[in-house]
Parts: sequence; C-alpha cells; structure tokens
Amino acid sequence: MSAAAIHTRRMRPEDLRLVIDSWLDSYRMSHMAGPIPMSMYDDVYRRVLRELVQRPDIVVIVAYEPGEEPPNDIYGWICVERDAWTRANVRENGLWVEKDVRLEQPLVHYVNVKQAFRGHGVARALFAAAGVDPERRWTHTFSTAVVVKMRGRHRDGTERLYWRGHFDPRLARFPKKQLPKTEPTEE
Repeated sequence: MSAAAIHTRRMRPEDLRLVIDSWLDSYRMSHMAGPIPMSMYDDVYRRVLRELVQRPDIVVIVAYEPGEEPPNDIYGWICVERDAWTRANVRENGLWVEKDVRLEQPLVHYVNVKQAFRGHGVARALFAAAGVDPERRWTHTFSTAVVVKMRGRHRDGTERLYWRGHFDPRLARFPKKQLPKTEPTEE
C-alpha cells in the first residue's frame, strides 16, 4: 500500500459500528480510560462514544481500500470536531474569570489505524482529509500509550517535531458552550 492508494471519505451509517467497536478496543487498556471497572467499560464507553459522535459539528473520516463498494476493508478513521469551544481564563476588571472561547486549533477526539496498516501513511492521510496539520498545534481529547510514545523524544533526546497535539479531555466531556461555570478569582 502506498500513500497515494489511500482513499478517504466521511463515515457512513454502516461504518458507525466499526468505528465505535475499534475505539472501544483500542482505548480499553489506556491509562487515561479512568477507573471504570472492566465489567462496565463497554456499556459506559459505548454510550459516551455514541453521544460524542452525534454532536452536530463532529466529522468522522475513514480511510478505506479503493475500488470496493462498499469498502470491505477500512484501514482507520479520525474523529474531529469543527467549531469547538473551551473555557479559558480571561482578565476582566482586575479579576480572572472563566469564559467560553472558540478553540483556535483543530480538535481531534481520536485517530485509529488498524495495526496491520500502521507505518503506511494512513494517519497522515486521515489528518490531511480532516484538514489538520499534525505538525501545527492541535488538541486531542483521548490519549493512549501510542499517543504518549508519539509525543515523546527521539533516542538522541530531540523532541519529535511532528507531534503538536495538546491533551484536554474536558472538551469531550461538555457539549459546546456548556462547560461548567466557576466563580471569579482575585489575582
């Protein structure tokens, strides 16, 4: 497979099960999945993910085998949110207050590439199709060991420059413009 052979498209309704199932499977052992007992994991996270992908500004893009209709082999997928909002501390009249502000960088909830297709440019093709440059600042809401490894350092100690993701799980917890309110604080 070459990068030129990777085709992408928006997720279709029939792709939803594969997306949710692969998300659940790849996130199951993540240190960031929280203290949810494994007996409850599938039920809890299946509900979380179904609600998340139904947000109005969510786009899921899949990479698939070209020439197959419907594609029988999806290499991977990316879930991004357009027009995302967050809470930020803003100074007003000598006080710091939290306000809803539009997120300036792209919001990527998750990227998943089947292990057999990793290292072939699938993730880069998905980022490109989603309009996200992984070498520029972007935010992600889920983290796994693969993410931690990617954002680390090369063996010579230099930072991996291709990884500019910033982790902020709060953006997946609250619907747009409905983040929790806090009281102003003095400087």
